[in-house]
Amino acid sequence: MKRLFYLALVTLGFNALTACSDDDKDEKENPNEKLEISQEQLTQSAFADETERTISFTAAETWSTEINYKSAEAEEEQNWITLSPAAGEAGNITLTITFEVNYSGITRQAVIIIRCGGSETTISVEQDGKTEDGKVPTKEEEPTVPTPNKKLVGKIVMNSEDYSEEEKENSEMTFEYDAQNRLVSMTGTTTGEETYDIKDSFTYSENTITYSSVWKIDGYTTEETGIYTLNQDGNVETWKQEEDGEVTEGKITYDANGYFLSSEIWDAESQPKYKEQAEWQDGNLVKVIGSGEDNFSTIEYGELPNNANLDFTYLFAQTEWMTCLAFDGSGLKPFGYFGKRSANLPVKESDPEESYYYLYQYKSDSEGNVVKVTITGYDTTSNEVESVTVYTISYIDAQ
Repeated sequence: MKRLFYLALVTLGFNALTACSDDDKDEKENPNEKLEISQEQLTQSAFADETERTISFTAAETWSTEINYKSAEAEEEQNWITLSPAAGEAGNITLTITFEVNYSGITRQAVIIIRCGGSETTISVEQDGKTEDGKVPTKEEEPTVPTPNKKLVGKIVMNSEDYSEEEKENSEMTFEYDAQNRLVSMTGTTTGEETYDIKDSFTYSENTITYSSVWKIDGYTTEETGIYTLNQDGNVETWKQEEDGEVTEGKITYDANGYFLSSEIWDAESQPKYKEQAEWQDGNLVKVIGSGEDNFSTIEYGELPNNANLDFTYLFAQTEWMTCLAFDGSGLKPFGYFGKRSANLPVKESDPEESYYYLYQYKSDSEGNVVKVTITGYDTTSNEVESVTVYTISYIDAQ
C-alpha cells in the first residue's frame, strides 16, 4: 500500500503563525511569541494505514502536550495516537505523531494541544477509516511477530476447582532462561488428587532443539525425550519423541506467511500417517482440525494482544485438539518455534466432542503484562459453571 500523508488546506483568515503567549491581547503584533508553528500544520489528515508523520515548531519556553479523542468508544479504542517527545524544553522541536492502523473503516478524530508559556495551540487530527485506494485495512495484512520482550514469564501459579467432582488442584511452575532469553527449563509441582513433580529441559544447537521431560508421580518416574529439527525460519519442521520406548515422529508445514498449516504424525506401526490441520482468520488460529469430521476445536479472540514471550494461546489451552495439535502434548508450541503466533488472546475455546466450553478473562498490570488469567468451564447443555482455573503470572527482567 502507498503510505502518503496529505495535508488539508486551511482557509481561515488569520495570520500564518499561531502563538502561545502570556500576553494574548494581540498575538499578531507580539514580537515575543512563545510558540511558532506554521498554520498549515494545524490540521492533520491521514489515511487508515498511515502510521507516522512529523510536525515542527519553535518553543521559547518549556512545553507539554495533551491528546483529546473525539470519540465515546472504549479507552482501548481511543489510544491510537502517540507523541514523541510528549514534552520538552525550549528550542526548535520536531514532534513525531505515530498512528495505530485504523481497522474500523470509520473516520476517527482527535485534538493535540500544545501548551507553552501559559497559552495553548490546537492541532486537529483526522484519520480516515480507509486507505488511499479506498480499502479498509485488515489485521492479517499486518505482521503478528511480537516485539522483543523486556519482561519474561518467571512463574505461573495455577489454582483449579472442578465443581462437578468437587476436586481442587494447585500447581506452581518456574521458568528459567539462558543469556539469549531462550527457555532452558520449567520446574513445577502439582498437588491434588495426585501429587507429581515435573522438570522440562531444553538445549539448543544450530538447527535443533533437544527436549527432556521427567515426571515423578507417587515414587514412579517417567521420562519423555524429543529432538526437533528447525527450518530456515527457525520453526520446527520435523521431530521425534520417545516415551516409555514408544516413538512418535512428525512433520510440519507452514503457509507462505509463516503460519502453521498442517502436521503429519506417525509411529513405527502407524500407516497411513495421521494428519492435523489449522485454519487462520485475521492473524488468529480459529480452528484446529483432527482426523475425524467432529474432531476439532474452535477458538474466538478478543482485543488483547498475545505479546508475552510465551504464547498463552497454547500454554493455557483447555480442549484436547488445541493441547495435542502436532506434538504429542504441547511440545514447543508455546515457546516460539511453531510459526507465527495468534495476534490476540483467546476469549472462548470449545470442542463439539466435549460437553464443556471455556471462557477466558484477563487482568493486566500497569505495563500491559497479563498477570492473571481466569478460565471458566461451562456445561454446553445447561450453561452452568463446571470448573474455574486461575493462573497467576509473575515476570522477571529479560537479559
